[in-house]
Amino acid sequence: AIATFLAGALLRRFTSTAALLALTGGLLLAGDVARAMPPFAHEETLRVPRGETHQATLAVSCQSLEIDGVVVGDVFAFCERVAIRGEVDGNVMALGRELEVLGEVTGGIIAANHESRVEGAIGGSAYLAGERVSIGPRARVARDAFLGGERLRRGGQVVRDFLARGERVDLP
Repeated sequence: AIATFLAGALLRRFTSTAALLALTGGLLLAGDVARAMPPFAHEETLRVPRGETHQATLAVSCQSLEIDGVVVGDVFAFCERVAIRGEVDGNVMALGRELEVLGEVTGGIIAANHESRVEGAIGGSAYLAGERVSIGPRARVARDAFLGGERLRRGGQVVRDFLARGERVDLP
């Protein structure tokens, strides 16, 4: 769908040989990108149990995602609830209602949820937005933390830069 939209836009905008060459190259590249994307799963509840390892990028749309084991790869979660009590050896992008990080994410995290709570360790930067966002007292963000929303709270350790923009910001 995106490729056909871009093709139509290019043909309307530029009716030249260069546009046709760019269009052909773009379609070939889009095919390569589509093959490189992980399979997208839609399930009611998805669990990675304790002691189990998922050896690929995880892209899901679900009611609830619970990671108690290990995910070796990135996590793209479009879920009502995401709970990371185990380990993600990669980055996390979560969009939904609730995010809870009690375990470890070795990469960075980008999340836009109604409520986000980090109590574990983030190996990269944390970009968190929502109505209620908190970095708990035992949490550790190894790089930068950027929080945006209504009620924000930072209690843990942020190694480098911290930026918060919200209606109420608590820094105990």
